[in-house]
Amino acid sequence: MSLIAVVSDSHDDLDNIAIFFDILKNYNIKAIIHCGDMAKPKTADFFLDNFSGDIHLIAGNAIINESVVANHCQISNHCKFYPDFGELVVDDWRLAFCHFPELAETLAISRKYQYVFYGHTHKPWLKQKAGTFMANPGTLKGDIKQASFALWDSDSGKIELKILG
Repeated sequence: MSLIAVVSDSHDDLDNIAIFFDILKNYNIKAIIHCGDMAKPKTADFFLDNFSGDIHLIAGNAIINESVVANHCQISNHCKFYPDFGELVVDDWRLAFCHFPELAETLAISRKYQYVFYGHTHKPWLKQKAGTFMANPGTLKGDIKQASFALWDSDSGKIELKILG
C-alpha cells in the first residue's frame, strides 16, 4: 500500500502540524502533498525535519516570502516547490494539486488527471468533475472547520479524511 498524506492551509500552526506528524507515525506514508498556505520558512523546516519522504509544496496565497520558502524546500533533496500547481504519476494514477478551487476545476475538466487535490476554502470536500475526483483535505489550522487532512491510497484510489483529535 502506498499512502500519500494530503494537507492544506496549515498557516504555520506548529501545534497542529506536530499532532499531524504524530498521527502519521501510525501509517507508512510515501509522500506529503501540501496544497498551499504554509506561510513561513520555519514551517517548511518543520516539515523537512519531521518527514524524510517526498514533500510536494504549493505556494498558496498566504505565503509570506515565497522565494525563501522555495529555497528552503530546494535545499532539501526530498522537497519540491510549485508556484501554481504540480502533477505526479503514482502507481499509474495521474495526480494534480493546487491551492485554488478554480484552478482545480480547470485541471479536472482537462481530463488529464484522475485526482486533483486543492485547498484554500479550509473545508474538506470530495466531488467528481468530468470523471476526475477533486478532493480538498480541509485545513491543518482548524479555524473554520475542525483541523483535518486526507490520506490517499494508491493501491485502491480511496481517499480517507482524518480529523486531528
